[in-house]
Amino acid sequence: MKQVDFVLQKRNLTNLNCELAVKIHAWLMSQVSAEYSKSLHTSDELRPFSLFTRIQQSNIVLRFSLLHESAAPLLEPARSARIINVSGLDGGIAVLDIIEKPAVSLEQLRKPLPKEFRIVIASPASYKHNKQVSNLYSLPPLLYTVAEKLRKFEGVDIPNEEVFELCDLVAYSQYELCTTEYKIELGITRPSFIGELTLRLGGSQEQRDKMALLLRYAAYAGVGAKTALGMGGILLIE
Repeated sequence: MKQVDFVLQKRNLTNLNCELAVKIHAWLMSQVSAEYSKSLHTSDELRPFSLFTRIQQSNIVLRFSLLHESAAPLLEPARSARIINVSGLDGGIAVLDIIEKPAVSLEQLRKPLPKEFRIVIASPASYKHNKQVSNLYSLPPLLYTVAEKLRKFEGVDIPNEEVFELCDLVAYSQYELCTTEYKIELGITRPSFIGELTLRLGGSQEQRDKMALLLRYAAYAGVGAKTALGMGGILLIE
């Protein structure tokens, strides 16, 4: 696993017909071969990468996370780019700096547990319930896709039934969440939510270790749906 932060020029984004991360995803797909791009557009939503943008006071940060070596072809054009061309922004958006973080193995995520985890849902998150998109906070469905990615990319099997049980043992000491919408394309928005929450893990040592692994992996994989299009990006503070 690897994370790279791209510090981008602050631009007025009001003229964009969708979220900036969606535009950046489209730009990335245009920088790789058509064959490789097609391989990433399957009905399986378990992409080997996630990305999201966060607007800050003087810049915009794009966080790109690689879950598997198969996502490496996307990183190379991003590394070499000085301008990311997106429709709706004349002149594109300049890359001001690139901050590469050391690669992390799954074993490095299995470290001592903190007293609490604080989770910042930095980009709107959502999931499907009964085939409908939901903007109601619920931890288990947010982590089901995390568990699926763990199975696919790391060979670690934590069944959804167990994920539900682990989430049921969590205690919340603080949360502040609100609903929002995420623009996928012109005329199509996805109901979602953002905010912060602080939680403590419960259960046996083994159960707490598994839950911690899910949360730490989620910091790379994102939570919920559409994480390759900029949704469900989290910051995890231990």
